[in-house]
Amino acid sequence: MMVSADHNQIVTIFAKLVEKHCPRGTSADTIGKEDGHLWAALAQGGWLDIASHAMDGDAMPLTTLALIATEWGRRIPALPFSSSVMARRWFDVATGSSAAHTFAIPDGNQVLIPFGDTVGVFDGAGNLTPVLGKSDNFALTLPVSRADSGVQLSAEQCSELQVLYAGEALGAAEEAFERAASYAQERVAYGKPVSAFQALRHLLANMHLDLELGRSALLWAASVDGADRDAAIGEVTRLAQSVAAHAIQVFGGIGFTWDLGIHLYLRHIIAARELCRPVRTASARRPRVSHLNVGGEAEVFRQNVRAWLARVVPSEWANATTAEEDRAIRRQWVTILHAGGYSGLRWPKAYGGCGLGPVEAAIFYEECARANAPESIDNSPRSVAVTLAGPAIIAHGTDAQKEHHLAKILDGSEIWCEGFSEPGAGSDLAAVSTTAILDGEVFHINGSKIWTSFAQEADYCYLLAKTSTDAPRHRNLSVFLLDMRQSGVKVQPLKNIVGEHEFNQVFFDNAIAHKTDLLGELHEGWKLVTIGAAALRSSGGDGGTSVHWSRYVQMSAWLERLGQSPHIEDAVLGKLRAKLDVLWWTNARTAGVFGEDDGFPPIRGGSNILKIAVSELLQEISALGLEMAQPSDRDFWRQQYLLSRSRTIAGGTSQIQRNVIADQILKLRKA
Repeated sequence: MMVSADHNQIVTIFAKLVEKHCPRGTSADTIGKEDGHLWAALAQGGWLDIASHAMDGDAMPLTTLALIATEWGRRIPALPFSSSVMARRWFDVATGSSAAHTFAIPDGNQVLIPFGDTVGVFDGAGNLTPVLGKSDNFALTLPVSRADSGVQLSAEQCSELQVLYAGEALGAAEEAFERAASYAQERVAYGKPVSAFQALRHLLANMHLDLELGRSALLWAASVDGADRDAAIGEVTRLAQSVAAHAIQVFGGIGFTWDLGIHLYLRHIIAARELCRPVRTASARRPRVSHLNVGGEAEVFRQNVRAWLARVVPSEWANATTAEEDRAIRRQWVTILHAGGYSGLRWPKAYGGCGLGPVEAAIFYEECARANAPESIDNSPRSVAVTLAGPAIIAHGTDAQKEHHLAKILDGSEIWCEGFSEPGAGSDLAAVSTTAILDGEVFHINGSKIWTSFAQEADYCYLLAKTSTDAPRHRNLSVFLLDMRQSGVKVQPLKNIVGEHEFNQVFFDNAIAHKTDLLGELHEGWKLVTIGAAALRSSGGDGGTSVHWSRYVQMSAWLERLGQSPHIEDAVLGKLRAKLDVLWWTNARTAGVFGEDDGFPPIRGGSNILKIAVSELLQEISALGLEMAQPSDRDFWRQQYLLSRSRTIAGGTSQIQRNVIADQILKLRKA
């Protein structure tokens, strides 16, 4: 039957079956209600044995079972599906047996394992009471009692079941979110749908963010074992609970009423979370570099990269403290990188790149971060060239532009800066006022750009300018590959919050760009800029999400450093570590490390989610360091805390990222 299908087909077939007997609907009286035939349909269709079926010669993957549990949780019918399928995975019990069976979880609670068509819970005296779905049931699909008898599960079996419970919790959160988002677009206040108000838009954006992080955490939980799985399960249920609680907030007063029923999702998640208490406790002070347990050629690649880095990265680079030292190191690194054959990791080989896939790129960036190599730092002289200008030229440039620039970008002989933001147009790039007016064969450029990193040493600027005063917004912009070495360009240094010369303001006074410097078509700059802005947020031009691989390793080192302080509790470090690990899996999903064969749906708005979550976690960790670190570490944490202020601003503020999620991902109504 369904076991011959791939992962996605299995989940889709299951969802359709459950939908037939327990439709999701929109009204309160549909929540958790089935037609009385669902359990028989599951038994007859072999779904209660799904965990025991072979798929490509192996047992059904836990990742697929977790996604099936998520579909169950979206409907929460009053039947203990997850415990049933796992019992049949572990115990050799004949299908159709009428004998009820229980097994114990470590805290002494008993969860029913039903066989055949009998479903119920044991009471303390061993009496079986059928479960038909009472409206006041705290947990609709997780019947629990305190029976004294039962089969004691191993820690591993318990955690496998908890992965499915976590999947149910996430599914309940997904349904609560969809109902809340729909309500926000229907409910009118002050003459507008409440989804038009930014406070609600940002709340719904946060809920979407938490759901995607929850999906990443579920993938993590289903992909690992031991204490790491327990930490992942905890993150799934924590994020699911946050989403369901916020759903009640979106509904307002009516959300707090019993009759609406939205509380049933939150109640179910709470019950699942109580059943998902960790069996083991991971060390909060453990070091972490990667979750990529690769083998074969990928592991050979890792070892080769690690050995190469050990040869070429001087130990004294780790001790650089000034901005001048840092810039000198980064300039050296470009030459070393190119000589080693690692420049342009994701660029096509036809243009001089390595043509690597996402897994190899992730390995490279993680190893660079481990070795304190400059490639692990996003704000470098080569970042704009390799992650923005180069990929844009490959995709939209003329043959002459490709021949002139690409090789020089890879060998580091051309340094680029990015000319997007202006004093009056930060995140609102469509409002730029710098003009490029065509006069014969040249454009005359006038205006100013700000926050322009490395403009003081750049050879070219990837410049956005207004090329029409009449065309409508978004259709009046063009991108130029502007020569910075001309008299019409003046660079004025700006110092950052710690007093370092990090960026600049650039003034254009009749600077010249030739027609041959125009990238793509005239007035098509908005398309190039939106693609490029996403690339800069995720470094998508060369490695998918290279910035965030290095940020992960950087924050891992920070947590390890904080772990040396006796003033910080393990529980605090453990929560931060779990949040950080969820970001690794989110980054992996965004970068394409996990493909369609893994069954998990593609992430929606991954670059925006990572920009928000990574920036805010970095600030959270640095704030803890500032507050709790040992006296000998105070200078370090003061510096990191101050520098972290830019992370929720640069590259599009966190508020703008939430607006993008609300507008482009959720498509919330404004009127």
